[in-house]
Amino acid sequence: MSRRTYALTTDPKELERRAVEALCMACARPLPEDAAMHRAYCDATCRKRYNRFMAA
Repeated sequence: MSRRTYALTTDPKELERRAVEALCMACARPLPEDAAMHRAYCDATCRKRYNRFMAA
């Protein structure tokens, strides 16, 4: 089982870079090309972790 390294951030420039380069907003890994236009996270785990991080 691999362990993920999360790169959570609130830096607006970094968040913009992730959106432009189709990277996951939570862990900064590249999103699959077929899904990059429709989602911002790798999976539900990243989405939930990011939402908890931003709510804190």
